[in-house]
Amino acid sequence: MDADDRLKVYITGATMAPGLATMRGFVAHDHEVAGNAATLAEAQRLRAVGGLPVYIDEHNAVDLAGALRMTGARVIVHAAPLAANCLLPDAGQLASAIASLRSGTEAILAAAAQMEDPFVVLYSYASLYGDTQGEAVGETQETTGGGALHEAALAAERKVLESGVPVCILRAGLLYGPESESLAALRASLLKGAGLPSGIGEGLASWLHYEDLALAAVLSAEKGPTGQVFNVADDQPATRREFLEHFAQRMGLASPKTGRPGATLRRLPFRGRAGDLPTASFAVNCDAIHAALGWWPQYAGHESGLEQTLLTWRAAAARG
Repeated sequence: MDADDRLKVYITGATMAPGLATMRGFVAHDHEVAGNAATLAEAQRLRAVGGLPVYIDEHNAVDLAGALRMTGARVIVHAAPLAANCLLPDAGQLASAIASLRSGTEAILAAAAQMEDPFVVLYSYASLYGDTQGEAVGETQETTGGGALHEAALAAERKVLESGVPVCILRAGLLYGPESESLAALRASLLKGAGLPSGIGEGLASWLHYEDLALAAVLSAEKGPTGQVFNVADDQPATRREFLEHFAQRMGLASPKTGRPGATLRRLPFRGRAGDLPTASFAVNCDAIHAALGWWPQYAGHESGLEQTLLTWRAAAARG
């Protein structure tokens, strides 16, 4: 890539799974990327994928504006809101996501207003459409909200679209991949003989591998589709039960049992279990991002994505 084409990017929540995967994706496309680190270990984690760590409060507009000036970033990817966009979000992830959608979005818009030619990519939720009755819906479908997380996401979307700052919104399907702490915890629990979590299995969902989310963000930043909202998900919606069963089967557990309600969840080493796990069915159509950005998922369905996830974990275990 020519130096003139290289973007300077700041990613919020860079040490969490969505942000880290996004940083890796931008670096792979030869862009310069920075993100916040709260500890030395987090800074090392960002450096390991080619990012530049900074030490700020991302909910403070003054801090954020200073970081953008220091790094020369003109693109901001607000990845922190997707902390809770996974199969089994815990209470801490939900609280972090809501705070990022509220005060984090406010800080980004205030900082971007001080920049020359900014562009913001806001990560949001494909589940905002509510129960789609098995139909894959497009971006013109009415969003329903419901619950603190969805209400915060809808408010953040409205705020950025009305701000006058150039912005693109990516509504992502349920995320998974090697970076997923909850999926890794579930794997450890299953290997110890626990059953699959009950109570969340029948809801249909659109899924998205972290690498495919990152590619959508890269293309959005490079092409700058201002004011656009895109669904981003793979081609094969599946129920959460199907996802869980395929995950277990690829671990060599051919017929995993179903645990008692909440029993498996209590065994997972999360900071705090979410009060309301996502159960509504939803599926989305991604024709708009295919046409506008030329984005297609590398992992067309969760089965191939789960295979890559487990292979990555096995390779990491073999290295040490």
